[in-house]
Order: sequence, then C-alpha cells, then structure tokens
Amino acid sequence: MNQFRWHCILLVTILFAVLSGSAVAAQSRNAAESGIGATELYVAEKINRIRADRGLAPLRVAGKLRTAARRQSADMAANNFLAHVDSQGNDLQVRLARAGATEWSTIGENVGQSMGYRNNSDVIIEGWMKSPHHRDNILSGDYDSTGIGAAVAPDGTLYLTQVFMGSGENKVKTSECSYKRTRTSRSKETE
Repeated sequence: MNQFRWHCILLVTILFAVLSGSAVAAQSRNAAESGIGATELYVAEKINRIRADRGLAPLRVAGKLRTAARRQSADMAANNFLAHVDSQGNDLQVRLARAGATEWSTIGENVGQSMGYRNNSDVIIEGWMKSPHHRDNILSGDYDSTGIGAAVAPDGTLYLTQVFMGSGENKVKTSECSYKRTRTSRSKETE
C-alpha cells in the first residue's frame, strides 16, 4: 500500500510539474507579446507627438496596417535582414493586400533595427527623423493611418516597421523615399 501511495504522489508531482511548466511557458509568451504590444504603442504615441509638435494631425492606428507591419518585422527578425521587401520578395503593396488593406491612395513604409541601447525604439525613431526620406513619411500630411510592428530577434535586436497609408482621394506624391507608392489611374512607384 505504501508503494502505491508513493507512486500516486510521484505521479501527481510529475503532473503538477508538467502543468506548471506549460503555464510558465504560456506566461512567458504572453509577457513577450505584451512587451511587443507596449513597444508598438510607445512608437505610435511618440510618432504622433512628433507630428503634433509640427501641427500635423495624429495618425490613426489601423489593424490591417499593424498586421502587415508586424509580419514584416517578424520576417526580418527571423531571417536577420532589413528591407522594404520581405524574404519572399513581396513589396509593401503585396503585403498590404495580403493583410486586407487595399483601399489606399498613398502608402509608405519605414523599417529600422537597433540592439544594445537602453531604449532601442527611441534609437530607431531618432534615426528615422535624421533621415530625410523616413522623416518625410512621418511628417507627411497625406497619411491618415499607420500600423506599427515590432519583433525581437533571438540575438535581442529590435526590428520596427511603420506602415503609412493615405485613404483620401488619389494623390500624386513626389518624394525621394526609398519606398513610397502612390495610386493614380494605375499603380506606379515614385522616386
């Protein structure tokens, strides 16, 4: 009987350890996702403060744009690259369509990465504001919506993607942004 009791105690202990391990893993995943969400919110708020300081309307965070931005950041973090084209060769227009965002007049994108700083998000935003092309996206009055996506690579590098969209009437935009596309009668890239 004592041996049976000992086996039951051992079985319950093992079962508890397995269930606790699953709970800890789930809590770790939730904490990481929550940290990413907090980073995205922080970036959106900081970009809108920068715009407000210059008399521009805030950008509305749109779920479909956030989805496209998150996918790009996750792809860059997983595959260790920084680009406006994903690892499958898809540009922003294709990635937005896959996220269900097809009604736009103007789109743009900023991507960045940083590692080893106290606040990697601030480092990326400061870099964007020092770059004329990225700053033009942030300060454009043609955009009314945005999506921010953040991901952290295994080595701790933070990857950020900010997608911009103007949903007003079709506009022709001239800019030297490395990625900006405007719809007119047909899609075309502008320099």
